[in-house]
Amino acid sequence: KFDYREYGGLQLVGIDGICIKAHGRSKSKAIKNSIRVAKQVINSEMIINLKSEISKYLKEDR
Repeated sequence: KFDYREYGGLQLVGIDGICIKAHGRSKSKAIKNSIRVAKQVINSEMIINLKSEISKYLKEDR
């Protein structure tokens, strides 16, 4: 079972940046963990890599 308190939130994909959506009932632990998730996304360069892969895919599709 997914525990929103442990993960803090989920990333919204498809926007130009980082957005972590937290559960509406989130308390301090969940908010702290959502900030941790955002930091992990930044450190992993996920947005840069995702943009690059999508760009490659779109070029191949033409």
